[in-house]
Amino acid sequence: MNTPPSGVLLLNRTVIRAALLAVVMIVPAVAQSYPEKPLRLIVPFPGAGGGADFVGRVVGQKLAERLGQPVVIENRPGAAGNIGIDMAAKAQPDGHTLLIVTPSLTISPSLYKKLGYDPTKDLAPISLVSEVPNLFIVRPGLPVKTLGEFIDYARAGVWHIWIGFDHILFLLSLLLPAVLFLARERWQAVARFNPAFWDVFRIVTSFTVAHSITLSLATLGLIALPSRLVESAIAASVVLAALNNLYPLFQGRRWMVAFCFGLIHGFGFASVLADLGLPRGALALALVGFNLGVELGQLTIVAVFLPTAYLLRHGWFYRRLVFTGGSWLIALVAAIWLVERAFDLKLITA
Repeated sequence: MNTPPSGVLLLNRTVIRAALLAVVMIVPAVAQSYPEKPLRLIVPFPGAGGGADFVGRVVGQKLAERLGQPVVIENRPGAAGNIGIDMAAKAQPDGHTLLIVTPSLTISPSLYKKLGYDPTKDLAPISLVSEVPNLFIVRPGLPVKTLGEFIDYARAGVWHIWIGFDHILFLLSLLLPAVLFLARERWQAVARFNPAFWDVFRIVTSFTVAHSITLSLATLGLIALPSRLVESAIAASVVLAALNNLYPLFQGRRWMVAFCFGLIHGFGFASVLADLGLPRGALALALVGFNLGVELGQLTIVAVFLPTAYLLRHGWFYRRLVFTGGSWLIALVAAIWLVERAFDLKLITA
């Protein structure tokens, strides 16, 4: 297995059964003198250090010693191994062509519409000759010993978005009008789910891209802002997003609001990640798991909210109570947060 560059994550820690030794079938009765000539062992992957090539050459050497005939290794790479496999499947069916394969033999039928061979009819397995583990690798500076520990960073991201009420209320402020549209200064229910879905898609994508940018920059120490300024700006973003539902200024361009204010929210995410107490050199790697967790938490909120809002969009309950009343309530709560954070007061927070 090739050594990855530092910092590259190799997922799939499960041990993969690899390198099944297969032989082209449709073979007639084999005489006692088999093999009568040198054997051909096809390796459908590149040579010079590849795992399958290494296994093939070890197996070929032992077969030659046991059978008393040379074993010629042929590397036939390409198309995820399909070129070499196809060559073996179409070889003379005399038992003198062998093939080393990996799990790609069973995966390819699901990925390719047309293959030049049928793995269940043209080839027959002989023996499992090796097991090759794939490893999860990180830099030494990251205090992660197992995949479970890396997932803990993702879990921290999910948990932060779920208990970060300012982030949730900002997201909800942007989502509330998704199932409505403004006509003659009145909000009306959308006729179909598709426009609502794509509206939410643009908003969530913009918010995700924006906060990922500033989260990365702040985590890497390229930009630093005072905590009070960041928290106050986040509260202000919630107020403005909620008031935009009541007095629309950016109707049809809420994705732009999501992007602009998402830049501010990214700094808030970065402060939480830094508070985990990681060594400085490990923050960039922990960023991957944490940001993934934030996105999963955010998508969970969207998955719960959007279908529910769509079902309720025609009634007064949604348009009057949830949309209008909810927007006023969000603006009020966020305004109190803004005063608290800007002037270092305690009004409604403990």
